[in-house]
Amino acid sequence: MSEADEGVQDTRGLQQATLFTTICPIIQSAESGWLERLQSISDPRQLVIEFVMATDAVQIDELIPILVSRQGPAPLAELPTRTKNCLLRAGVETWEQVRRLDLRTIGDFKHAGDKTLRAVIDWCLRHAEEIARSGTAALNPSPGVTDEKVGQQDDASGTSSPVGRAAPTPAPTAIDTLRRWLAITGPQQPTMKELLELLASDLELLPVEVTQAAVELLSQPLHVGEADDSPDTADPLAAARALIGDDRNWEVWKARNFFGADAQPTFADIGEEFDLTRERVRQLDRRVTETMAAAIEADQGFESIRWRAHRLGQQLGSGVPLASSLATLALSDQSEEHAVALWHAGPYVQRDGWLVRKGESPKSVVEAAIRDLPGPLIHKDELEGILGAAGVPVAALDNVISCTDAIRDIGQGCLVRWYGAIPDKVEVVLALLGRPATAEEILEHFLSDRSVTSVKNALAADDRFYRTNMTEWALAEWGLEEYSGIVEEIIERIERDGGTTDTAALVEELVGQFGVSENSVRSYLGTPAFVVEGTHVRQRRLEEFKLKPKPLRHTRGVFRPSPIRLVANFLVDRDLLRGSGQAIDIGLATQLGLGPGGRLIFTSSHQEVRFGWRPWSVTGPDVGSLAPAARAFGAHQGDLLIVDLDLDKEEAAFGLVDESLQGHERFEALTGLVEPPDMVAALAAAIGVEPAEVRASLRNRGDEELIGLLPRQPDAALETQLDRLADFLDEL
Repeated sequence: MSEADEGVQDTRGLQQATLFTTICPIIQSAESGWLERLQSISDPRQLVIEFVMATDAVQIDELIPILVSRQGPAPLAELPTRTKNCLLRAGVETWEQVRRLDLRTIGDFKHAGDKTLRAVIDWCLRHAEEIARSGTAALNPSPGVTDEKVGQQDDASGTSSPVGRAAPTPAPTAIDTLRRWLAITGPQQPTMKELLELLASDLELLPVEVTQAAVELLSQPLHVGEADDSPDTADPLAAARALIGDDRNWEVWKARNFFGADAQPTFADIGEEFDLTRERVRQLDRRVTETMAAAIEADQGFESIRWRAHRLGQQLGSGVPLASSLATLALSDQSEEHAVALWHAGPYVQRDGWLVRKGESPKSVVEAAIRDLPGPLIHKDELEGILGAAGVPVAALDNVISCTDAIRDIGQGCLVRWYGAIPDKVEVVLALLGRPATAEEILEHFLSDRSVTSVKNALAADDRFYRTNMTEWALAEWGLEEYSGIVEEIIERIERDGGTTDTAALVEELVGQFGVSENSVRSYLGTPAFVVEGTHVRQRRLEEFKLKPKPLRHTRGVFRPSPIRLVANFLVDRDLLRGSGQAIDIGLATQLGLGPGGRLIFTSSHQEVRFGWRPWSVTGPDVGSLAPAARAFGAHQGDLLIVDLDLDKEEAAFGLVDESLQGHERFEALTGLVEPPDMVAALAAAIGVEPAEVRASLRNRGDEELIGLLPRQPDAALETQLDRLADFLDEL
């Protein structure tokens, strides 16, 4: 690097350090090393962010006092969506509120963290840079360096200081008077913050000479340098064409990106116009886009476009309706410079009656703005404020509402948030009703495209809701008494009364409070879970669960082909195919070793088979859904689903018996007995009876079908007559 280049680099580093110490004066008191790094680092803003994160100062206006010149609503649309929403939820909407932000508490905002804190600091620094570069000189220049000398130093180095170049040109005596006034009445080293606050105060309350100095300063025009050497007056479009180097490439890029109020033309359309292939147009567009984007961001000659794009981005945000005045204004300027700025701000495209940033849609713009609403109900006036803070003008609010299903108008100026899964919408309906409601009633409110079953499933599976009686559901946040089912309510009252409670009083209380029937309560009291002793009821103790086992000889459709196997037949009906659980015979539970409170799980290639016995169940033991296996075999109503259980391995196998299966094959499928040498004897062992009792037992069990599949029973009288006939024939 030449000595001249090193001199330029040193000068730029000094200018960089001067700029950021003006923006963040507290850096001047930092430990050694920060200022040196600030002069040499390529991304000084990130270094300042690290410094701010590490400093003890806690309020934005202490760290970046220059922001006092920003007044009115803060452009929160410039922030990332999450950061913007964090500030909105905290009530931060104006620059005054931004300046009062405490860095220690930002992390306490909902969904906020270090990333949010860095985004806020970076955003404030960007605006501070804009203030410093737009014409505000340092109040405390280095000793012996006047405004005139600063300008001379810039000229000598061939560069323009971001502070000195754009410095205002008021009379030095006015600046000096105000500086001395501030030093006498305030801090000895006043900053830009104190000066701007002084100029914004009631000047009539100041001494005459101070007031005259302030008025003189405020009346000075902003100086932007001579037209001959100011980069602000350079032609950015000429610079752009020079960068691209080919007029046709420039025209192709314009055709693709300067479409104004019309729809964006396709690569094929442009190729036809310029006699180029679609792929060649795409390549040129990408190349020029990359060149233009880099130049606008880095080159000082493109400041006018960059700043205009910044303002357009603030005005249009993520998108606006085409019918709005902002969209009309943005599209009415037909100049090339404005078109480049609009492209750089977005680029913006037309979609569904909106002007939106590329990659966005009207729906995504609106939903992003309302995603973090604190509640489901919002007034139209509130929505206007939220959308406005998100950079979405709402002059045509009806257009905003109609472009998305995420908002519904319920009349009287009220809207409801309407997006997400069924539970989210159920929450909205209950919040609007303000009272418990049945699933059917919830379905009537906006959920007509769903089923009662889906609503009930959503209510049962989400801890935002609970039942207040047999049929009605409430929001958990309401704090109403929860109805947990008849059994749980019975247990709760037994425990409340010390382990036993009056049966009649219990029935009366549950019927009156939850609207359940007396028969339902008494049915549950009759289950194994409870013991009724005279006029009182208590819970059954664990050691009292002793049920008389039911033998296989009295258990229909259950067989034990071997000591470790059980075969059970289940009739395929509508409930089984629908997925409902099935009550099982106590005899099957006995063979499984399943008692009240017990649970067994068998695995298979089709599904898990779950057996259980809830002590309070009025139907006794049951098995979970068998529908997956039934569907796998193509079962129909009236068929028999065979479940073959291996008790050692806890595995299950399935089979299906339909009307096409007859004879020995049907017998083997129903009983699990494969090619027995003696069908009767094998079946007798499988149901626990003597061979002579098989037919009678099958009849008593209800398994008459198997009797017809057994070999015919011999007739003793007929055999005697046949023997006599054989003897007579032998004598002839």
